[in-house]
Amino acid sequence: MKKCLIALALAIFSCSLMTPALSISVGFSAENGGKMVSSSSTYSLDRSTSLQESATLGDGKISKDLTASGSGNNRISISSNANGKNAGTEIESSGDFRTAAFSGASNEDVLISQGTAMSGSYGGITYHADSPENRMVISTGFEGEGDLAAGVTAAAGENAVISGNVNALGVEMLDDESMQIIGSGDISMSVDGLSNDGSGSFGLGAANTRKGTVSSDTSALLTGPATTATGGRSSANTLLGYRWNTKDPQLKWALKNDAYITGEGLSASNVKSAIEAASNTWDAGTNQNLFADTNLVTLSPTVKADTYDSKNTVAWKPFGAGALAYARTWYRGTKVGGYYSAAESDINMNTAYSWSTTGSGSKIDVQSVVLHEMGHSIGLGDLYGKAQFASDKRQVMHYYTGVKRTLGNGDATGVWTLYK
Repeated sequence: MKKCLIALALAIFSCSLMTPALSISVGFSAENGGKMVSSSSTYSLDRSTSLQESATLGDGKISKDLTASGSGNNRISISSNANGKNAGTEIESSGDFRTAAFSGASNEDVLISQGTAMSGSYGGITYHADSPENRMVISTGFEGEGDLAAGVTAAAGENAVISGNVNALGVEMLDDESMQIIGSGDISMSVDGLSNDGSGSFGLGAANTRKGTVSSDTSALLTGPATTATGGRSSANTLLGYRWNTKDPQLKWALKNDAYITGEGLSASNVKSAIEAASNTWDAGTNQNLFADTNLVTLSPTVKADTYDSKNTVAWKPFGAGALAYARTWYRGTKVGGYYSAAESDINMNTAYSWSTTGSGSKIDVQSVVLHEMGHSIGLGDLYGKAQFASDKRQVMHYYTGVKRTLGNGDATGVWTLYK
């Protein structure tokens, strides 16, 4: 069933849709003083999905309200444009979802504000805001069974600004504080999470790019990674697009030694040793000194977890039971040698699970999970949830299958590619 009403006298458009496998595009434009503003929406909807949109046009301005909910496979994109400024969002889901959005466009600025919740086998949302001065982008989602909730506003006037919050599997991946940090300069952020049962992945990337930024390039000689006969495929790796671009960065970690570690029954000294061992494992795969040789891990009860403060932190804290751990990495927006420059990375372990540093028993192995999350910290991506890597579970960057304290051939090739 499709029913649309256009009332030209009031300059209002409204449309309600409920139809199988519907694809439709709706666009508006308005002029004021010879300047054009426009707004467009594209929908590809499952038969279960209902959608309602209304738009008001007048005085060179456009505003729209949209609500939609349903299940199955759905995609919705919204864009507002005005005089070199643009704001937009795209939702794609396989499962249940609901969303409500407001968008507006005038000569001065454009804006999209949207609240979305989704669950199922896949969900993804992208937001962008583009101004003459800068461009901001957020891309977030999950693959495998999961859930995601987001309330985000993207606006562009003299500058592009994005604010709001995003949560997936109980992990708060984005808040206003982190977006203020990103919006303050040439800094970006990546969050990459490990699900508790290996059924999927979740993550977020947020970037702010100043217009006119010039990227540099360098090169290095590759002589080859260290591989083993039992290490699996060397091609089993993915890169996230950033790395630590200072040669021999000698990174250090701060371990938050607080009540959460005590509550896990863990010895801070043993956790410190596990972090050191994981760091040295990645170090051994390169000719660079990625991690410091002395004072590599310091214990602190007051160090801030999951906060941009120029300290790489490992901490336990409570978050959703669907996530085992995640790494949040901040990186600069200018490329060096084809990669963005990492600036800080924090690793967060979930107190919802039982942990052990012994590598035996039924508890989750601290060193193995830290080794995986540290891979994100240095620029490697997850393998699970990707069909081409389904058989590559030997790799550290695949999902947790138990103790994995040594690199697979794909892991070794990935870290060598980044740090030759």
